[in-house]
Amino acid sequence: MESDFSVSFINVGSADCTLIKCGDKSVLIDGGTNLVTDKITAYLKRSSVTHLDAVIVSHPDSDHIGSLPDIIDEYGTDVVYFGKYSDSHKTPEYEKLVNSIKENNIKTIIPVSDKPVEIGNMTFKFYQPEKDFGNTNDNSLVTMLEYDEKRFLFTGDISSKREESMVNSDKELKCDVLKVAHHGSKYSSSEDFLAMASPETAVISVSADDTALPDYYITALLNSVCKNVYRTDSDKTVMITVENGEICTKTHA
Repeated sequence: MESDFSVSFINVGSADCTLIKCGDKSVLIDGGTNLVTDKITAYLKRSSVTHLDAVIVSHPDSDHIGSLPDIIDEYGTDVVYFGKYSDSHKTPEYEKLVNSIKENNIKTIIPVSDKPVEIGNMTFKFYQPEKDFGNTNDNSLVTMLEYDEKRFLFTGDISSKREESMVNSDKELKCDVLKVAHHGSKYSSSEDFLAMASPETAVISVSADDTALPDYYITALLNSVCKNVYRTDSDKTVMITVENGEICTKTHA
């Protein structure tokens, strides 16, 4: 029987955009650059999305929020979740997103760390930065999704500094699927963090045109920790489902 739950890491190059579907619920984490808006909206249409129940913004960098104003204008959403330091970095892309939210009268929430949020049969936990790290990447809103006893960890663009802070603050990091931080950069995915998360599957969102990412050492480290490592440059969009209590993966353009 086909699963009614899926997590699709959309192929948007060295950017981030993930569509989560569960029954009639749809959630989007980040939205790539404004150059991939058509690609994202086409994927949403193919996935029969007509409305977003929530949009989660990891941080206000252009490669994570560029298409969100247009997507929100077209699909709408009930709520947008932000990290608590998002307003500290008011980029033009961020201002455009905020304007779109205001024009559409959409509720915004800065979630409390570790407090569960239920959306349909899914549970989301948000990890706010333990302090102001002074940069958008390390101030990313980290998200843990749980469905059918499987956990998916979305790390935005955090570096090893934030990873260390999370490990030391006893955050629940154990996951089955890890969205690799910062497109496989050498500044992220530290050994201690990966040991704590101990994912079975890792997904790197990266462009085939990017010669620096993912970092060779990080790729080797992930392969030593994980059973499966997928990359959107070679595997294209990666869809993960949970069927009979097991993680199942398929890749497609």
